[in-house]
Amino acid sequence: MVKWIVVAILAACARYVHFRGRERHRLLRQLTDHSAFMAPINVLMYAFSRVPGTPYLTVSDGLLPDGATQGGLRAAA
Repeated sequence: MVKWIVVAILAACARYVHFRGRERHRLLRQLTDHSAFMAPINVLMYAFSRVPGTPYLTVSDGLLPDGATQGGLRAAA
């Protein structure tokens, strides 16, 4: 009984991760890729992250460290 609960949780997490973004892999690749096995960890990361669910951060979000830019290069002084 417990193993079916674990399998159901893994399947539910993999489904959530699969439908979260716009780009999706084919079913066979999704099942054999690391994303299906790491899905429970990813769901926990999504749930407790303060970072917005956008693919890119902007400087105006205030989430980058002081002096850092998006490209990783600092402006010439």
